[in-house]
Amino acid sequence: MRAALAAFALMAAGVPAAAQAPEPGLASAVVRATFVVRDMDRSIRFYREVFGYAVKFDGPIANPESRVLLALKPNQTARFVVLDGEKTFSGKRHEAVGIGLLSFPGQTKPRLAQPRGNAFASGQAMLAIETSDIAAVIARLKAFGAPILVGPVIGHGGRETEIVTSDPDGTRIHVVEQRPG
Repeated sequence: MRAALAAFALMAAGVPAAAQAPEPGLASAVVRATFVVRDMDRSIRFYREVFGYAVKFDGPIANPESRVLLALKPNQTARFVVLDGEKTFSGKRHEAVGIGLLSFPGQTKPRLAQPRGNAFASGQAMLAIETSDIAAVIARLKAFGAPILVGPVIGHGGRETEIVTSDPDGTRIHVVEQRPG
């Protein structure tokens, strides 16, 4: 968690991730961040309508190994969705991490206490998304009824505009538009 926060702080400060390369063999690439959601269809709609993500996979957790990892009993089910973005912004092609959504139909899972407003809590997740049109993202957030927790804030010599919002389950999302300087 500390490494993730340090990487986020370096990214926010404009330090390239390569400047902090890990020792060989100590780290692997992040390929997906998965969030447990209460209402799968609403969450899919949020990420699709606000950020343009597309559903790459949608199905039940069926294989025995994954069921064990999720502590599913024989009569319990789980639905897993993988969302993928366009991977093109600021006129450049980028590799992007997918977003996973996981729900447990028919089960009531306890909700973690999320801090209100712009406060943070230990163990809280924050997703970072880069966009080429933050004004359009803000308009789509407002249309969806999602909160703007912070911003827009213009920084880095006017080359970046940033906001913080949250998804329907309270996961914080840092959205940034970078412009050539």
